[in-house]
Amino acid sequence: MKHSLRSFLIVLLGLTLAVSPLVVSPHGALASGANYDQQYELAIGLLRDLLNADNLREAARLFRELGSQSLSRYYVYYTDVILRLQEDDAAAIGEALDTLDFLEMNEAFTADLAARKLPGCADLRRYGEARQLELGERYAEAQAIFASLSILDAIDRTVRLNPLAREEQRQAEERAEAERKAAEEAARKAAEEAARAKAVITAGDVVTFGRYEQDNDLANGPEAIEWIALEVRGDRALLLSQYGLNALPFHHEATSVQWRDSDIRRWLNEIFLNAAFSAREREGILTTDVDNSAAQGMYPVTGWSDTEDRVFLLSYAETRRIATGTLSCQATAYARDARGALYSDVEDKALCSWWLRSPGESEGSAMGFSPSCTVGYEAVDLAGVAVRPTLWVYLNADVLNR
Repeated sequence: MKHSLRSFLIVLLGLTLAVSPLVVSPHGALASGANYDQQYELAIGLLRDLLNADNLREAARLFRELGSQSLSRYYVYYTDVILRLQEDDAAAIGEALDTLDFLEMNEAFTADLAARKLPGCADLRRYGEARQLELGERYAEAQAIFASLSILDAIDRTVRLNPLAREEQRQAEERAEAERKAAEEAARKAAEEAARAKAVITAGDVVTFGRYEQDNDLANGPEAIEWIALEVRGDRALLLSQYGLNALPFHHEATSVQWRDSDIRRWLNEIFLNAAFSAREREGILTTDVDNSAAQGMYPVTGWSDTEDRVFLLSYAETRRIATGTLSCQATAYARDARGALYSDVEDKALCSWWLRSPGESEGSAMGFSPSCTVGYEAVDLAGVAVRPTLWVYLNADVLNR
C-alpha cells in the first residue's frame, strides 16, 4: 500500500510540476486577487489548530479550491497527512509518513511551513513514529518522542501517556526482576553442578550413601553406610560397602544354584535395596548388566547366566582387577552379634569372611574371601559369611556425601 500511494503522489505531483512552478502565483482557478489571498490565509489559519479535525478538514477543502497553485496542493496533502496521524490506524500512519518524505523534498513548501511557524515534515514524521509506538503499547518510547516536539497535540499526549508509561515501566521492572531471579536460579544450579563436578570422587575415596543398622543398637536407628569407590567412569561410580553389613547363606539349601536364582541376590535387590535407601536415593542407583560368565571366576566350571541387578556381589575377576586393596573386611556389630557373622579378631578388628558371586570349584558352592584375605569357596548354604553389597551409582545424585 505504501508503494502504491507513493507512486500515485509522484505521478500527481509530476503533472503538477509540469503545469506550474512551485511558487505562489497571484491568481487561482477558483479565487483571484484579494479573495485568493484571504482564502489562502484563512486555510493557513485553520491549519494552525492541529487539535481540531473539523478545522483541518475545512482547511483541506479550501486548499483544494485553490488547487491551481502548487503550494496549495501540497497543503492539501499536508493536511491529509495530519488527519491520518490523528487516527488510531498504524497502517494509515505508515502511508502518511511516506507522504511526508515526498513533501519534504519540496524546498519551497518546507520554507513556507517554517515561515508560517507550522510543524515541519520532519517533526510530523517523528510525531507519526511516536503514534505508531503508542499504538504498539510502547508508551515510554512514544512519550519520550512526544515530549521532544513543540506540537500542541504531542504535548497533550505526553501528559496523557504518563500513567501508561509508568505502568509499562513497572511491568518492565517486574519482568527484569523475574529475569534476574531466573538468572540467579540458573547460576545457583550451575554452581551446584560445578561444585558436584569439582567434588567428584575418585577410586579409593570413601563416601556415605544410604543407612543400615550397624551398631546393633536398634534404639538409635540405622547408621550411614560407608562405601569404597572401586571405579569411576564419567558420571557414575562403582561402590563396595566398606564393612560386612549382614551375614547370610548364599542360598537356603545345599544345591546347585546360580547367582541368578540365589536367595542372596533376591535379598540384595529387594529387602536390602528398599531398607537401606530412600526413594530418592534409589533413583540414583543404576541397573547393571552383571557378567556371570566363566571368565569371572577362577575354577574350571561352566559360567552362570548373566543378570541385570541394581545391587550385586563382586566377582572373583573384579576383585583381581579393581578391588585388590579392599579384600580385608570387618563385620559390623550387627552382622556379628545379631546375624552370626564368622570373624577373627586381628588387632582388635573383627575381620570376616565374605561372599563373591562367582561359582566355586564344586557344584553347590560359591567363592568368597576368608578373614585372612585368602580366596576359596564354601557350600552355598553356609551361614555366617558376610555380605558386602556392590552397586553403580550416579555421581550427580546429590545424596552422596564424602
